[in-house]
Amino acid sequence: MVDLIKAWLDEVNRKQAVRLLLKGVLFSFSVKTEQNVHTVKIENGLIFLYEEGNPPSLVKWIEAQNDVLQSILTGERKLREAVKERTAATTCTLRELLLLESLFFLAKPDITNANFTCKT
Repeated sequence: MVDLIKAWLDEVNRKQAVRLLLKGVLFSFSVKTEQNVHTVKIENGLIFLYEEGNPPSLVKWIEAQNDVLQSILTGERKLREAVKERTAATTCTLRELLLLESLFFLAKPDITNANFTCKT
């Protein structure tokens, strides 16, 4: 799963038009799956993954099973729909959810040549 998250982050940072959405945004969130927690930070128009042992103090979170999270990260499913269906949970505000959904949809990682699995 961490490879898919990193591919998504790379895609967001690569696309200049998408990075415009991040201008002036300071926001951190953790992605929780069955086995792992990965913390992502948006700051200074960039988005990046925190290294382990270095998370920010006040952070929002998104929690879902691996297959649900994969469908959200690849833009196949909207985060709000997954929350409504109770297949995902979050502490993000509506504004934060809309920003993340935009990023998930506009910066879909290219998974055609990669082998991302839902196990980790």
